[in-house]
Amino acid sequence: MVAAHSVTRNAKNSFGTGNETSSWGWSPFINWNEMIDDYLIGDTITIEATVRITDMTGFSKKVLKSFDESNEEFSDVVVAVGNEKFYVLKVYLASHSTYFKTLFLGKFVEADKSEVTLQDIDPTDFQCLMEVIHGESAIDDSTIDGVLQLAQMFDVSLAIRKSEEFLVEKSKKSMRDLLKLAKQFQLENLKTVCLSKINTLDEIEASMAHNPAEMDPSVLAELLKKSTALVRMNEVLFASLP
Repeated sequence: MVAAHSVTRNAKNSFGTGNETSSWGWSPFINWNEMIDDYLIGDTITIEATVRITDMTGFSKKVLKSFDESNEEFSDVVVAVGNEKFYVLKVYLASHSTYFKTLFLGKFVEADKSEVTLQDIDPTDFQCLMEVIHGESAIDDSTIDGVLQLAQMFDVSLAIRKSEEFLVEKSKKSMRDLLKLAKQFQLENLKTVCLSKINTLDEIEASMAHNPAEMDPSVLAELLKKSTALVRMNEVLFASLP
């Protein structure tokens, strides 16, 4: 805050959502009378604030299906992920995931619990996975990585298939990124489709990873084969010129 007589007042505080009043302000910073007496210039008080956001939830994408308390009536278990709670049906998750089938219908203690906690999972990614399982179109280029990671972790074949279909038909990712995902998640159809679209030396160069050693050996071999064939074709064409 800037005063009329060249005095500034500096302070720092953290705000959050820990309780209903934590984001109302910070009254100990300065009392009202002192602010009016010392910092009012004409009819203006100048306040400069630097804000650093350390964590943000709820703004990344539109929620297509809610799994909060509004879904409690249609659930029989709460899955706690980070700061979020998902009200879901055990048998429905079990029907789509061998992980949840073992967890909820097997002999683990979680089978009898009304709430289970999943550690080290991003709640936004889990929300997207739940939406996919429940028939929503939650997969796009911004969510695909998180959905695939959880789909592989929890063995959700439906989500893996839907993700691969999106990558093949709609994704705007580069060929390099698509081939990287194909290797990382063993997406054979995606790999085949990508290779079929690489037909020039420029396309081969654009599809190469910065470190070729990180690429799928079968993809690298196919690209080398295509590159060799194209170079030979160019040599033949140049040799035939008068």
